[in-house]
Order: sequence, then structure tokens, then C-alpha cells
Amino acid sequence: MRALLLAQEQQQQQQQQQQQQQQQQQQQQQQQQKEQQEEQQQQQLQQEQQNVEEQQHQDQQQQQQQQQQQQQQLQDQQQQQQQQQQQQQQQQEEEEDEEEPLMLIPLCTRGSWADLYEFRSSSSSSSSSSSSSSSSSSSSSGIEKEEGDWRIYRDNLSPLLQLPPLDSLQLLKNLYKHKYKDTAAAAAAAAAAAATATAAAAAAASGTAAASGKEAATAATAAAAATGAAAGTAAAAAAAAAATAAAAAAAAAAAGRNVLPLCKTKRSAGGDRSLEKLLLRV
Repeated sequence: MRALLLAQEQQQQQQQQQQQQQQQQQQQQQQQQKEQQEEQQQQQLQQEQQNVEEQQHQDQQQQQQQQQQQQQQLQDQQQQQQQQQQQQQQQQEEEEDEEEPLMLIPLCTRGSWADLYEFRSSSSSSSSSSSSSSSSSSSSSGIEKEEGDWRIYRDNLSPLLQLPPLDSLQLLKNLYKHKYKDTAAAAAAAAAAAATATAAAAAAASGTAAASGKEAATAATAAAAATGAAAGTAAAAAAAAAATAAAAAAAAAAAGRNVLPLCKTKRSAGGDRSLEKLLLRV
């Protein structure tokens, strides 16, 4: 009996130990499962956070790209507008040059002074030729006739002599740019009258050599202008410009002075292109 009782007790103890072990194993498994679940949750949170950060980064990149594209588009538009404005300005300047050609008939006197003859007319060629012929009898010290077709300006050009030739020409162009709407005959008549007046002043102010050179220059200018008025062609205008330049150079050589030529090609009223020269005696 005792042996049976001992055997039963041992079996009960073994069963209890096995149950305890099973419970411990279950607890351990549960603990492990819980830890695994927590790790999974933590990994999910980390993944979600990474996804959010990546999405924010992508959004920032897209915004930056959009901003750069917008800025580039604005810059392109500004450049296009500037180019269009420059083209329009150039076209306007070209149209103004064609519509309002500049006609300067300058003849040199002594020193840093020069008589700048500007032909300007809004009336017919007959009135302009008559007014210019009547104005030629006036003194060459400075003539300004309000009702006439041309005016004579005497200015102190010594500051201009310190400038480069192109700057001097541009400055004079800006100062003396007016509309020219008349025939070549009226222009030639004004040029001849201006040459006559300046020749008298130059002959009186300078020496024999300078006077002879000035007379040669004015005579050649008047002859070339008269030829251009009679012919009324581009060849006559070119011959007048060439004769003026050659005569002015001869006058400068005779007077022993240097001549600074400033050239500009413009479109005359008749439609041909003529070379206008501005000669400043230094």
C-alpha cells in the first residue's frame, strides 16, 4: 500500500512539475510573442516615419523644381521682352533715321570755332532757295532767321574736340537733328550760300594760305552742290561729298592744321544714300 501511495505521489508531483514547466513555456512564448509584436509595431512606426520624411523630401524637391521652373520662365519672359524692346527701339531708330534724315553742312574756320550750317525746310524749294540766297548776304558771325529755310549756328566746339569722333558726331546729331523735307536743289542752294558766307569770314580771319585754302574748299563745295542740284542724282551727291572732303583737306594742308573727319551715311530726301562729312579743324 505504501508503495502505491508513494508511486501516486511521485506521479502527482511529476504532473505538477510538467504543468508548471508547460505554464512557464507558455508564459515565455507569450512574452516572446509580445516582444515580437512590439518590435513589429516599432518597425511599422519607423517605416511610417521614413515614408513621411521621404514624402516631405519629395514634396520639397518638387516645390524647388517648380520654383526654379517659374523663375526660369520669368527670366525667359524678361529676356524676350528686353529683346523685343531692343528690336522695337532699333526699328524706331531706323524709321526715325529714314523719316528724319540729318543734313549737316559744316565748314571750318580758325581755331576751335566752327560754323555749323543746318538746312531745315518745311516749305517749297522755291521759297527755300530764295530765302537761302537772301540769307547769304548776311554776315557769317552768326545768322538765325526764323522764317527762313536754313539757319546758321556758331558754337564753341572746343569741348567736342576732346571727345572721340563718334561721340562728337553723336552729340552733334542729337543737338541738331531736325526734319528735312525738301528737294536736293534747295539743299544745294543753302549749301552754296553757307559756303559763300563762311569763305568770307575765313578769308578775313586767317592768313593768305588759310584764306586760299578756305576759298578752294568753299568753291569746290559750291560747285559740287550746284552740280548735285542740276543733276539731282545720287552720283552728283557723292561727287559733292568727295569734292568737299578733298577741298577741306587741301585747305587744312595749306593752313598747316590737322582736320578731324566725322562721317555718317544717311538717307537723303530723294531716296538715295549720300555721305555727310563733319570736318572740325583742331
